[in-house]
Amino acid sequence: MSAVLGCGAIGLGALAALRRRVAVAEVQLCDRPEAAARLNRLAESLAADGVRVSLRSRDQLDAPLILAATSEGGVWPAEALPVGCVLIDDSFPPAVPVEGAWARMDSAGDVIVLGGGLLTTAQPPALTPAPDLRSAAAAILPADPLGLPGCQWEALVLAARPGLPRITGPVTELEASAYAEAARALGLVAAPLHLGARRFPLD
Repeated sequence: MSAVLGCGAIGLGALAALRRRVAVAEVQLCDRPEAAARLNRLAESLAADGVRVSLRSRDQLDAPLILAATSEGGVWPAEALPVGCVLIDDSFPPAVPVEGAWARMDSAGDVIVLGGGLLTTAQPPALTPAPDLRSAAAAILPADPLGLPGCQWEALVLAARPGLPRITGPVTELEASAYAEAARALGLVAAPLHLGARRFPLD
């Protein structure tokens, strides 16, 4: 069972990618109240594929795997996360405050919150700002970059594979699959396990 918090293009794309790799028998969906009509249509579509669907409020989510992709930050305090969950946060700003998430993981150790959306290469990318932006970039670019957001890699992938469709609105599943295949062919991989600028220990 999995859950999606924020059922826009990114959240639904992540769910579609998950379903291509594993059998998802049950899913919980959560979004803003004004998205009710869209959620109902999505629930009907998933149910037609044999997936059990429940529409829930944030505090009712209790799936062991939660995909968060909200456009508003801090919508879920770390202390309110269900015990035992693994939450992958591909929101900007983060749906779960980073400091609070690390505090809970370091103290209680009863949840795992991972940052999502970053891609990298076999060798960490070198970020070289334009000369007139160096002073500003120094204040915001990490000294040890984990990777770059997929939305920034998109332009580079398109430059290397000009036959790909140009995306000007919400991405479709077919478009996302085409870019994912091209990204893998170009050697892009998921960034190391992390949340914010801090990496997870591998031991």
